[in-house]
Amino acid sequence: MEIINSKFYDGFEGYPEIHFTYKTKEQVNRLVIWEGYFEALLSACFSEDIQEGGLLHSYRNADGFYDESLWRIPRIDIVIEELSLFKKEEIQSDSDNMISIVESLNLELLSFLTEAQKRGLEVYIDYN
Repeated sequence: MEIINSKFYDGFEGYPEIHFTYKTKEQVNRLVIWEGYFEALLSACFSEDIQEGGLLHSYRNADGFYDESLWRIPRIDIVIEELSLFKKEEIQSDSDNMISIVESLNLELLSFLTEAQKRGLEVYIDYN
């Protein structure tokens, strides 16, 4: 069985998308995100201390998930730490709706990754 959460992509069909995926024995869990929301999220999580193995390192260097389809996140703990630094004030948008959606995305992605980490599962990113 596959469970797909595409609420952060709905309405943007045909535009670049990012899939976060982890698998259990029973099911595949996938979170699908429009590239615009994803980039807004990452820009709101930047810190001076960017660690290798997280999303910000790959985002800044345009490698990792940009280079490899089905890129395994090397350090889920670092990504959770990065997302915990989220500051909605850093989102480059005047739209309250965009800010609200990206804020919700941050919480949803944190929950998704925390669940995978608790279960000891690998998480992959597919950038289309």
